[in-house]
Amino acid sequence: MKTIFSSARFIVSMIPAICVMMLTLAPTLFAQLYVDSANARYRFAQMYVGVDMQIQPSGGDLVYQGLNGSVSRAQMDTRIAPRVTVGGMHFWGHTDFFITISPFQTSTRFTDAAGNSVNAMYQAGVETGARVYPWRVERDKIRPFVGIAWQPGMYRQTVNGEDGASLNLDRTTLSAGATFQTGDVIIEGGARWMFNMNDMEYYAGRSEKTTMTLPSAAFWLGAKYVFDTTVDMEERDKRGGLERHKKYFEKKGAMNTFTIAIGPSSVWTASPSPHNEAKYPFLNPRNAVVVADIGVGYYLHDIDAHLNFAVRSMNSSQRAFGLEQQLTRTTIGLEGYKYFFDYHGFMPFLGAGIGVDFLSATQRDRSEDAVRAAETKFLPYVITGWDIRPSGVEWFLLRTNVRYTPNVTLTMPNTGSALRLQDLEINFIQLVININRFLALR
Repeated sequence: MKTIFSSARFIVSMIPAICVMMLTLAPTLFAQLYVDSANARYRFAQMYVGVDMQIQPSGGDLVYQGLNGSVSRAQMDTRIAPRVTVGGMHFWGHTDFFITISPFQTSTRFTDAAGNSVNAMYQAGVETGARVYPWRVERDKIRPFVGIAWQPGMYRQTVNGEDGASLNLDRTTLSAGATFQTGDVIIEGGARWMFNMNDMEYYAGRSEKTTMTLPSAAFWLGAKYVFDTTVDMEERDKRGGLERHKKYFEKKGAMNTFTIAIGPSSVWTASPSPHNEAKYPFLNPRNAVVVADIGVGYYLHDIDAHLNFAVRSMNSSQRAFGLEQQLTRTTIGLEGYKYFFDYHGFMPFLGAGIGVDFLSATQRDRSEDAVRAAETKFLPYVITGWDIRPSGVEWFLLRTNVRYTPNVTLTMPNTGSALRLQDLEINFIQLVININRFLALR
């Protein structure tokens, strides 16, 4: 099943490249220099990249249908998973915004007394969340935190060689733990709880609806390297360096600038498809995928607004009980958004766009002929998010954006009902390069 989970390799490969680029090209890197200067504009946020190990204890109540048609139950093995985290400490050490990728799926494999071969697989998707520190993070001090996150996931099983149903696991998680910073490294550990993992509806067969439970608790321990790319601007600002920088860019015509952007976007369907609910209720109700969100745009400094062409290609498939469904959505969108205010470099925006969406679906059910549908649509959408832009003269910055596109649907010829494709997108960390400013500095 090509979903958000199998595509995690793409994100993992992108993160080092982005971080290396930023570490290599940024002028000077400092970490956690806000302590002696609270609420300073250029000490608002620090970036980090980290790794950890998460342990999910064994448990749960799996359900599967054997060779004789009877339903049996089992437990999930202990799950140990390495993870990669990219994020930033914001609001002068009081808040942590992050994404965490767990690139490997884990399996519970066994053969029961009746001779049924079972492979139960669990894969976590890209976790997106925030943690709050009542006492800001400082070197050589233990600091507790509480957090909340959105955690996608997927459970699926193969019984006697046939792929079974996939269970979508978009869940809210709460976490608590503590950090200790030594130098520019944060040691972090905690526990997390995933809600609504008990008595979940699950199809052991095409028509055998049962309930199952997966483990809810997990624990992790890891380390993060923290760095800052903006604090050196503080002295430059005091000496008038940034104002001279601005005048230099104005002279070069670089305050208005072309932009290029790239980052990983998590995309999924906000609601189930009527087509699948009516005929194939055992399919995963919300297809998800991780894609490259690529943009080419133009920033208008005088009105503080941005025009952007955004390109995303979304491909997913799922297979269960002999049915295979493949979905493709390629979008080229023209969007514009306006920034509303500047809070120490934290700059939210709101806008809208119109996209050309190339939609297609192919469905095969065992020996039946394939059913295909394709359509090109012009679809409006809304976009919101924020930039981290402390100086106003950056040649690169980080952006978060959220898009929602209504009516991303195809009418399937075998039912006459709508098949819904991915319509909700979250790109938590996107690298944006201001091309004119970059070239003006060379």
